[in-house]
Amino acid sequence: MSFWDKNMKALEHRDHDLYQDILEQVDQVLPKQYELVTEQARDGSDILGIVQEGRKIMLNSTYKPEEEAIKFAGKIQLKDNSITVLFGLGNGKIVTEVAKKLNEEAKLLIYEPCQELYFYVMEHFDLSEILEDKRISIFVEGIDDGMLSSSISFLMTNVTVGVSVLEAHPKYKDIFPEQYDKIKRIFNFFCKRK
Repeated sequence: MSFWDKNMKALEHRDHDLYQDILEQVDQVLPKQYELVTEQARDGSDILGIVQEGRKIMLNSTYKPEEEAIKFAGKIQLKDNSITVLFGLGNGKIVTEVAKKLNEEAKLLIYEPCQELYFYVMEHFDLSEILEDKRISIFVEGIDDGMLSSSISFLMTNVTVGVSVLEAHPKYKDIFPEQYDKIKRIFNFFCKRK
């Protein structure tokens, strides 16, 4: 079974509406904005890169991406019932490590600002465990990005929240600055209302 099929099966099982939205979007031919690449890090694991303005930017460590992901997750201070908004899905390595720190009541909301990158990752990396995890929700620009505000608002209004954290996947703020500013405004708006 391909990564795409495995990931879509996991998504269909967990969130049938999003699954349908993605099926509708994937068939639309969008102009290609980025060249996306999968390469091998020195430790042999697959890593994700994006070519922007003729420059290749790797979204993982080119040496030891798993160690980088553990280090990144380690800097996030979480408590019971935490809400973490992560700007950027990447290839899922960092998400997997952050998820290991979540307790059962915590929520991880991921905003992927690039539909093209999301589809590429769904095709080239195994995200099935992330997609099946009920503590994790992924919102993709142009597919269901409006739902992120609603989810943050609901969680911060109706759930006793321990800590709210906004983090960005390494290099995402540099590649997608306008989208990051948008998410930061939304996050700060709801934090102030708490």
